[in-house]
Amino acid sequence: MTAFLIAATALAVAPASSAAPPTGGSTIVTETFTGATVADPAWTVQGRTCLTGATDDPPAGAASIPTCADARVGDVPEIGTPGYLQLTDERLQTAGSVLYNRPVPASAGVSITFDQFQYGGTGADGIGFFLVDGATDLTATGAPGGSLGYAQRRVGSGAFEPGVDGGLLGVGLDAYGNYYDDGEARGNGCPADQGSPSTADGSVAPNVITLRGPGQGTVGYCYLASTTPAAPADPDNPGTTLNGGTGTLRARTLAGSWRQVNIQVTPAPEPRVIVQVRYNPADADDPWITELDVPAPAGLPSTYKFGLSAATGGQNDVHLIRNAVVQSVVPLSQLQLEKQVDRSGEPLPAVITPGTVIPYQYTVTNAGQETLSTLDITDDRITGAITCDSTTLPPAPAPGSTTVCRGTYTVTAADAAAGSVQNTATATAVSPGGDNVISPEASVRVPLVSALALTKTVQTPGPYEAGQEIEYQYTVRNTGGSTVSNIDVTDDRVGSAALVCEENLLDPGISTTCTGTYVVDAEQADAAGRIVNTAVASGVSPIGQNVRSPEAQATITLGAAPALSLEKTASPATVTAVGQQVTYSFLVTNTGNVPVEDIAVVEDSFTGSGTLPAATCPAEPAELAPGDSVVCTSVYTVTAADLDGAGLRNTARGTGTYATGEDLSSSPDSAVVEVDPPVTPPRTQPRIRTRTSQERVKPGQSFYDRVLVSGLAPGTSVPATARLYGPFSSRARASCGRSNLARTVRWSATNGWSRTPAVKLSRPGIYTWQVSTRETGAAQAASTRCGLASETTTVAKPRYAVPVIDGGFSGFLGGQGDALARRAVQDRIKAPGFGLRARVMPTTTSRGRMKLSSDVAVTAWLRKSARFGDKIGATVVGGHVSDWSDRPGAMWGLRRAKPGQSVTVRSAGKTYRYKVIKNRAYDRNRKLPKRYFRTTGAHRLVLISCSDRTVYRNGRFHYTKSRVVVAKLVKRSSGR
Repeated sequence: MTAFLIAATALAVAPASSAAPPTGGSTIVTETFTGATVADPAWTVQGRTCLTGATDDPPAGAASIPTCADARVGDVPEIGTPGYLQLTDERLQTAGSVLYNRPVPASAGVSITFDQFQYGGTGADGIGFFLVDGATDLTATGAPGGSLGYAQRRVGSGAFEPGVDGGLLGVGLDAYGNYYDDGEARGNGCPADQGSPSTADGSVAPNVITLRGPGQGTVGYCYLASTTPAAPADPDNPGTTLNGGTGTLRARTLAGSWRQVNIQVTPAPEPRVIVQVRYNPADADDPWITELDVPAPAGLPSTYKFGLSAATGGQNDVHLIRNAVVQSVVPLSQLQLEKQVDRSGEPLPAVITPGTVIPYQYTVTNAGQETLSTLDITDDRITGAITCDSTTLPPAPAPGSTTVCRGTYTVTAADAAAGSVQNTATATAVSPGGDNVISPEASVRVPLVSALALTKTVQTPGPYEAGQEIEYQYTVRNTGGSTVSNIDVTDDRVGSAALVCEENLLDPGISTTCTGTYVVDAEQADAAGRIVNTAVASGVSPIGQNVRSPEAQATITLGAAPALSLEKTASPATVTAVGQQVTYSFLVTNTGNVPVEDIAVVEDSFTGSGTLPAATCPAEPAELAPGDSVVCTSVYTVTAADLDGAGLRNTARGTGTYATGEDLSSSPDSAVVEVDPPVTPPRTQPRIRTRTSQERVKPGQSFYDRVLVSGLAPGTSVPATARLYGPFSSRARASCGRSNLARTVRWSATNGWSRTPAVKLSRPGIYTWQVSTRETGAAQAASTRCGLASETTTVAKPRYAVPVIDGGFSGFLGGQGDALARRAVQDRIKAPGFGLRARVMPTTTSRGRMKLSSDVAVTAWLRKSARFGDKIGATVVGGHVSDWSDRPGAMWGLRRAKPGQSVTVRSAGKTYRYKVIKNRAYDRNRKLPKRYFRTTGAHRLVLISCSDRTVYRNGRFHYTKSRVVVAKLVKRSSGR
């Protein structure tokens, strides 16, 4: 399954227009379905689909499509030519489909046009069109009925019917109205923000076109967009916006139901899904109406296969297709090559080890004007044979103009050490004149490890009883090298409808949180009252590998059985001097099955001559969960009278309260400290070694210094001080002067390791500890040096995945733009040298894309990146180069930026001045380098937009390059 991410503006539909579909591409497939046979055997049919033009069995070598002589229920066309492809007649509870099981090239975009007819019955269900990954073997549709052969479904409490294998995009031309909703478990496993507005069953949104996204098996196929009002008063009865609210998908008669449909997936770097309809194609002047225009799923494969399906239920219609044409959006190369991992067989294992055989599929299309022969594929990593279904290719769109070749590669130990396999192929064929025709290169990279990790916790505190609702939290992390989609968590005690994840696609290193609810069933408990449930996370890699996590378990125990234990220790075990301190530690453990609050230690007896301070217990956690422990402490100072005694003995108990408010006490425990009168030692010279607890923390995260003191007299302590200096831009710039002092903490240190009180810092930068001990009667003063590497902590925002920054719209020159309301923001940025003067709004990412304002005059600061003027990290500001009509945006002049030019930012009452140091351009079909998004290292301002506009013959334009300008800070001002 190819990995996908839907852009943040997936439901921000572009303005409707009457522009015709693109015509400048290469025609790949064409079939009228009006004849008695279909020549191309790549067309296969299922269910009751048939040709009304056929009167006999199809000839050898043609598509195996039967005559409609036995499918004559209702007002169907007469047998004979010119005919139609009949998906269903008016028979109730039936389905039919046609699939094109040969891959078509997709990297140049695809445009599919066909005529559809829905008529004669009571209006059900509709016609579904779908695209799947071309590397799969397309031999069956998804679930019928309201899922229109694309998505999954579960009727009542019955078994799941899976969606189509390798599903990418499903377009429902939905007469009845339930492809729109998430009833029947459509969209199972989708995050809440990718669900349909309606979860009702039945005819919720009749006469609506709905898009659904990628899916595999019973997970995914999430709602993307539909021709319904943006915010309907009743999501279960939203109405339709087809042709301004007047369009229909069906009619009572064959002639009246003729609709011409075009579906486009435009090429990278900003692919979009566009659905257009002609409602009266019998009129040559009838315009194309753009009904949907939304961002396409990201990470689309290099080839597609496609299908059309229809169904009836308790209501019915005749469903017909004619004149299917598949074209590229932009022209193909004369010899077009697309390469993928072949998914038609058993999936590869999630962890690919040496000796594993990787199968590859090469799709070759002759987009030229002459027949090509002697086709040959070369691959830089494959030494064995690469075989092709055909080595002679007539010009497209003739049958056989596209062929599939196959080869295999065996993974080596060197590949396993590298972590991936990457190889590149080219195709060569010979023209009638004897010239070699060579394709562009096609490359594929296969990560060898795809993996998920799962942790599970109980969120609802005990005690637990039958019928109670318990909430579990699941954290799923992608620990492998592949993007994993269709994230799904299954739990043997929690139903799928009660378990929802925040995201269903994870890039490597990224996590998501899921929640599930379970109603306690006492019959599922064991003899001790324990209920254990087990969960597994699963997903699919871009090449169709099934990825599963190890199992994760959580346990609850029924009934309340509160209990505490206490273990008491004393250090040192022997005292020798007046003033020596004895630390008593009390380990209090919750040995019951319910949380305990108000943890305390009660001293029952003490033989010392002085006063033993009450034990101090940590303020957090506020309650002690079953199985958890806390350590309480009390420090006693030895007196002269104690040294004349027989020793120090004391006894204590742990106490607390639980849910009913009742008190709880542990059994008592004792500790004894022996007395050995001292011989006065000489003053010692302490030695100090230190190590910070965290080399890197987030702003606001606690950290502390760990201190090892040696050389003190046994049992003695010294006053210790730790000073934290910063922030600095690097450790080399660290200076432990008063002006750089950030925090000071003090404590009492003894021989051995101790830790300072924890601190929290909000300003990013490099910080360093310096520790000193004060002179006492038993020890001399000591100190560490400033700026030690072991003492240095970086306070930085968390690392984040490189986002996609779409700073360039695509559209038609001279078209209408889409203006949204401006947001009130205070920050401003200007660079007179290249015409930048704009407001700056804070923004976030959504599904891997940086969200930019639709107001092209406004730029956006990525909250995940550094703030203006920080000591470290890159401050990322993105913006549009132009609007839908290519009128200049805030970043229009970014391409003209030159080193040395000034950029000034006014933020939070302060002014920061930067100087440009570089200007770079990158292909937009690749992610930008990670160095521009670091949260550590030298502070830089990174401005990102688009450049290098391309205009196609149909008037559509887009920008092919990402433009990155980097500037360094030259001056901060607290100014006015």
